[in-house]
Amino acid sequence: MVEMKNLLILSPRSGMYPDMSGPASAPRLHRGGRGEMYTTYIIESEVTAKWYYGHSEDIIRRLDDHNQNRNKSTSKKGPWKLIFIRSFETKVEANRFELLLKRLRNKNYMKKKYAVYFLKNDV
Repeated sequence: MVEMKNLLILSPRSGMYPDMSGPASAPRLHRGGRGEMYTTYIIESEVTAKWYYGHSEDIIRRLDDHNQNRNKSTSKKGPWKLIFIRSFETKVEANRFELLLKRLRNKNYMKKKYAVYFLKNDV
């Protein structure tokens, strides 16, 4: 089980930071009800350093799914750590951004262009 019980994503318009600092559009924590936020995320394998891109309404459960081998694409390739989060108000927006990241396929470019969304320890 992944120990991330306190991590929930805030919209870019909110104001609290989880152990990081940055501009108003940086990822943040949020205690919201179901259906309030959709998050595009990147996780990185601690074994292979490969990235996996996805989107979810419940990032905590989703990361746990990846680390518990309940996802065919990431099974037996972890453990996985969360390195990028960006929140959206709709599932369509989160999905479109996920597809954009997948098309880019350039880690260095993504780290520069979207640096504010990478978690502090991984930039």
